[in-house]
Amino acid sequence: MNVNEKVRYPKDEHLTILRVSEHAYLIEDDRNATAYVVTGSKQALVIDTCFGYENYKEVVSFITDLPPIVVNTHAHRDHCGGNGYFEKAFIGEAELPQYQAMPQHLLCTSDTPPLCPVEILREGDEIDLGDRKIEVLAFAGHTPGALCFLDRTERILYTGDSVLGRTIYLFMANSVPVSQMKNSLLHLKEYGNAFDRLATGHGHTLDPVSYLDALLDACDTILAGSPAARFGTVNVQGRILPCCYYTGENGMKATLIYREDLAK
Repeated sequence: MNVNEKVRYPKDEHLTILRVSEHAYLIEDDRNATAYVVTGSKQALVIDTCFGYENYKEVVSFITDLPPIVVNTHAHRDHCGGNGYFEKAFIGEAELPQYQAMPQHLLCTSDTPPLCPVEILREGDEIDLGDRKIEVLAFAGHTPGALCFLDRTERILYTGDSVLGRTIYLFMANSVPVSQMKNSLLHLKEYGNAFDRLATGHGHTLDPVSYLDALLDACDTILAGSPAARFGTVNVQGRILPCCYYTGENGMKATLIYREDLAK
């Protein structure tokens, strides 16, 4: 595949693979999941495994025959559902309770294997792919133990659902307060000279770093409680929740959806 070339995965009509850089591939499941594969000289980094509808190990093998290292940005089904096709994965420590509590009856098909064991990654850890090392950055926000992955070689930051261009869910049972998410965003900004593109959890291609400043502004707006024009409400899963608008994908009005008790 050439850079910017997109192909449909031949074994599942729902999956497409887009080569977003020389060494990175975006896997998009049109059932609303996104994952990535980053190839090094000796190993490949598999960032998330979508839902588990398909044999994800075979999906990765379609891209590369390098030995895979599987990491999860966080412990939600659309990011780790295909873990069971691998021997183990790595995840943030605060995500472990959510991962272990994930009910197996939610497996997508009768052939989807149970989730594999996981080991812990922490802030400052590095993943050696041979010709480069991918840095692990912690990001408490959407979930408390979410991880981002920094590839300084290709200047890409992989964010999972921590930074998105359309909708951020900060109302989950284990989401953190807005002020804590703001601190996480400021932490990413400390590495701003090392990346100039984002690979986000539900993106369609690589995204601009401007999302970071837009989300910082949204956090400040929520903490200040004004101006009123920046606020609205949305219906999510039968719940009416407050949101703050920010500039997202293609200049659209994106939403940071939160709980009132987290607006602090």
